[in-house]
Amino acid sequence: MDRTVSHDSVVNFRKEEITKTYLLREVKLPEFTWEISFGDLYFGERIGKGGYGVVHIGTCRDSEVAIKKLQYSRFLDEETITSFLHEIAILSELREHPNIVKFVGACLDRNMCLVTEYCLNKSLSHYLQTTHVPWYTKTTMMMDIANGMFFLHTRVPPIVHRDLKCSNLLVTDKNVVKISDFGSSH
Repeated sequence: MDRTVSHDSVVNFRKEEITKTYLLREVKLPEFTWEISFGDLYFGERIGKGGYGVVHIGTCRDSEVAIKKLQYSRFLDEETITSFLHEIAILSELREHPNIVKFVGACLDRNMCLVTEYCLNKSLSHYLQTTHVPWYTKTTMMMDIANGMFFLHTRVPPIVHRDLKCSNLLVTDKNVVKISDFGSSH
């Protein structure tokens, strides 16, 4: 069965299905203390594009952030929306680990956005291609990844990322590696 829907259908689906009650019941999002108004977001330069969204550097309440905005198109389907909401649900529970990208909040109104900390050195793949990195730093970075994965796998229930690759690992200005992009995780 083709689950691709038109933009109008998505808008109707969102009005009928993606309510806070739906999110709490079906996607099991925790309390909405992290909800951000779209008006609190300022979008700057586009820094990336993923499977279902565009990522911008921006600001939220005077903090520099990365904003992943769900892109509406004629190919948007319920599975994509659910995956986006699932990523919000996962990140909202993983706020305090130093090797997981810090979740700032999400906008769940007409413009669905996921807001996280901005990692200055971008993805690990970009960083390794553009910067000479000494072996001891690479070793520390590998430990960061292992620590983040250990944290995910020892949670109850465990979280399996399912899409771990250099482009989904972000590097801070202090060369700390953080795991991101939890849209495929279980």
